[in-house]
Amino acid sequence: AETAGCSHCAQVEGWQGNTAETKILSTSASSGGGPAAGVGKQQVAYKGMWDAFVRTVKEEGVLSLYRGIGTNIIKVGPSIAIAFVTYEQLKEILDVRPGVGAG
Repeated sequence: AETAGCSHCAQVEGWQGNTAETKILSTSASSGGGPAAGVGKQQVAYKGMWDAFVRTVKEEGVLSLYRGIGTNIIKVGPSIAIAFVTYEQLKEILDVRPGVGAG
């Protein structure tokens, strides 16, 4: 359970950079500098990651940095559970005991 909590914390902490990176990639991938798809604002290229981060907070608020994180957490939870159960089952099958060396 502690590992799952740590992984979720890491997902939340790293998500802001993902949001800024997505904004940079979406502006550089589009052509013509017209309005952003579905946003209706004039698209201006970002100078870099920090610029995207700062402008996102100024224009859309801090919570916009976490847009889409709910779906990611829903995805990560089951994968952590599966990895944990698999690890424990393999430890039991291979008879791995703490403190016992291979020699």
